[in-house]
Amino acid sequence: MLSESKIVFNYDKLRGLMREKGITQEELAEKISISKTSLSLKLNSKVMFSPKEMLNIQKVLDITDEDFKVYFFTALIRKNEQEKQTA
Repeated sequence: MLSESKIVFNYDKLRGLMREKGITQEELAEKISISKTSLSLKLNSKVMFSPKEMLNIQKVLDITDEDFKVYFFTALIRKNEQEKQTA
């Protein structure tokens, strides 16, 4: 089992939705009132999104409540952690 401190979220689906909607990181950052650098750090799992930021992104990208967890709470499992889980 993953320890809490090692959980990293995978935002690839969120990035894909941004591409589908034609919204750049800079545009999304502006629409949710954060810096482009801050958004980049969050999309790379260096810093966590705040609940308010997630809700604002949900509105901007028109993410349904049902799909919300797919875009924001998909854990990234690194290869060495997968090996530990299967051992």
